Amino acid sequence: MKLSSFFTFGAVVVVFLIIQGWVLTKMFIVPRTFVATEAVMMGDSTEVRTPVQGMIKSVAVKENEQVLTDQTLFVVTRVVTDPATQEVHQEDFPILALGPGIITDITVRNGLYVQSAQKLATIIDNSADALYVRAMIPVEAKDVPRIQPRMTAKVRANFLFDGSPVEAMVTAVEPKYDAKVQMLTVRLRLFRYPDGMESLPLGLPVEAWLEEERRSNDNIVIAIFRSIFPNSEAQSQ
Repeated sequence: MKLSSFFTFGAVVVVFLIIQGWVLTKMFIVPRTFVATEAVMMGDSTEVRTPVQGMIKSVAVKENEQVLTDQTLFVVTRVVTDPATQEVHQEDFPILALGPGIITDITVRNGLYVQSAQKLATIIDNSADALYVRAMIPVEAKDVPRIQPRMTAKVRANFLFDGSPVEAMVTAVEPKYDAKVQMLTVRLRLFRYPDGMESLPLGLPVEAWLEEERRSNDNIVIAIFRSIFPNSEAQSQ
């Protein structure tokens, strides 16, 4: 065999192996999936606190009622002193909603005395911009660092586009990892919501899963190929 033919044959073999490596990469290195065991729709929450102390004169809302911005939620009767005359009199002070949403966790009733800054209730914003998915992901301790903000995710439920998977993204990862049950809690934001989401109750269950592109070393076939041809990855891009 002539020397030129030998080099030509060698070049063909190298190119063939590079192509096969690229094919194997596409075939075997698929997105790694972390499936949530529990996931529910939630909304950003805001605590309602009284800026004054006094007695609850009236509770103007009910548990799980939809409220609007600046709507009166509570009225507190407080005792005030006129700085000019030093006369003492009672004054009604309304507590207004700082934003829209569903009011829940009402902790007071008529006639109850409250201190300044005391929590009275919670407003959960159920508008599309504030909605998110709280998902519990089973993850082994060694894989916890893989779960990071901006990681790709998908969410599926019958009330979301007739059950079609919706693209989402991890926006937050709770720092506390439960090593005993190997569970990590993450927050997901959907890229789109159907109209009328604010009319649905919060806490609705959904399916959710995270996806991570595998690295070359996650597959033994590709790892061996990469060790033999370390420059093949760059050539196959």
